[in-house]
Amino acid sequence: MIKKSSIVDGLIYLFIASLTLLVLVELDFSRKDPLTIATFLLNGTFFFINIIYSKQNISLRRLFYIFNFIFLFLAPISQYASGVVLWRGNGLSLSYSDNDYLFANCLIFLFCLIFEITYKYKRVKKKNVLKNKFIRKQNFKTFLILDLISVIVFGFLLFTHNIFGREALNTGNQNLGTQIINICKGIPLAVLANQIIYWNRDIKYKKFLIFIPVLEIGIIFFPFWGSVSRFLLFGAYLTIISLIYSHSKHKSFYPLLFVIGFGFVFSAFNFFKSNGFSNISNFSIELINFNHVDYDAYQMLMATIKYVKVNGTCLGINILSTVLSFVPRSIWMGKAAPSGEIIIGSFGSWFTNVSCPWIAEWYFSFGITGTIIGSWLSGYGFKVIDSYCIDEDHPLMRGVFAVVTGLSIYILRGALLPAWSYTFAIILAFLFVNYVNKVISKCIT
Repeated sequence: MIKKSSIVDGLIYLFIASLTLLVLVELDFSRKDPLTIATFLLNGTFFFINIIYSKQNISLRRLFYIFNFIFLFLAPISQYASGVVLWRGNGLSLSYSDNDYLFANCLIFLFCLIFEITYKYKRVKKKNVLKNKFIRKQNFKTFLILDLISVIVFGFLLFTHNIFGREALNTGNQNLGTQIINICKGIPLAVLANQIIYWNRDIKYKKFLIFIPVLEIGIIFFPFWGSVSRFLLFGAYLTIISLIYSHSKHKSFYPLLFVIGFGFVFSAFNFFKSNGFSNISNFSIELINFNHVDYDAYQMLMATIKYVKVNGTCLGINILSTVLSFVPRSIWMGKAAPSGEIIIGSFGSWFTNVSCPWIAEWYFSFGITGTIIGSWLSGYGFKVIDSYCIDEDHPLMRGVFAVVTGLSIYILRGALLPAWSYTFAIILAFLFVNYVNKVISKCIT
């Protein structure tokens, strides 16, 4: 007997496939290279199959393929058919041939193939020491103290004018002060995540206690302020969705959320880059427009390939700078700028706050060798994280996993340095809240 959940999932996947076909049939492929088109379709089909046949509702592997499907298939095939070159209006002196698209598709397929083989055949043995190590039963006092901490932090952000300002949009010039502000912005999010993880039906006034961080998050990450990057804004809410949705019986809802979000809503919020809340009457939800600069990841991959051909690789300084993102530039003068900024700036663009996708970061590091190493490390690392963190019995791991999955699309799109810098700040916020939770639990038991 076929389960109702399977029928619902089948219909939703059919809807996504139909929407994809609708996008494709509207494109004009005349005078386009058949082999390039074939590689696009091969990659897109491979991504979609791996989205469907995923064991978990939410995993880094699944998010990797959701990102690829939207940003490395749907968007670039539309741009290829239309002959659009993004960022050219900002002085970019680049053009892309059929061979550029073909090579990029082959590089993506190679990365995904090695990634998938590594992920599938990597066996992870969990250590029992992680089991139940941090589990403590929360009560009213714990919830209340954490809420008070979030209120104090929220008051600090409000007093220092760091909620409604637009400084957070400049993610390329992160310094220690900016990182501290980002950690503070993550505290209410971390408190809510902690309360969801430790939810206890016996806690009195629990709805009121949870309402406090929900309200703070709604203000800090309010979509219509235009003060927070859209990727960071959506990442905050996806963190909460990751906690709540992880065991839903309908696996199809999660990819549908991304297709609708990036297909219809995401570009519309570009309105608030140049308009304030006072102009809300002019705001409207846009239909799918994959020829917008929001979907520049694939073309930045091609730009990276061209950059490496002319200037050589960066020998991993971009990856090292990401790992040491917490080190201020005032201390480490040789810390690299975001990769996308370096690459697009070298081709004449005056606007440099652009993406640089995960695959491009590895190619930028060591070329083809970097792509192979990066795909293997990604498959290995994603498998370890998915295996350890999809664990109801380990609240710390579950919280960190929610943050990473919530912001994973932002990380995969890049540039890696600012994306990880912000993600790391949220993780630090959660680790701080988790530590405070442990101390409080010990004191009141």
